[in-house]
Amino acid sequence: MHTLTALSRIIDNVGLNMSSLSRSLGKGKNYINNYYVKGIMPRVDTFAAIVGACGYDLIVRSRSSGEELLITQEDDGADG
Repeated sequence: MHTLTALSRIIDNVGLNMSSLSRSLGKGKNYINNYYVKGIMPRVDTFAAIVGACGYDLIVRSRSSGEELLITQEDDGADG
């Protein structure tokens, strides 16, 4: 699923609008909408923060082993 399509679904599922989600992240009211208007994808850590504000986790899963990794915007020190 395309990133912005997934984000739209998440926003709809939790009953938020783009302005209120933007404000919950401490950003201006058009912050989320600008991704759609400009057609740009948020960075992975930014996307993790956005979906996290909606009560979702961003997880990547290995196709071969099934290992799952939780992506967050915080540095957990695991990679170095």
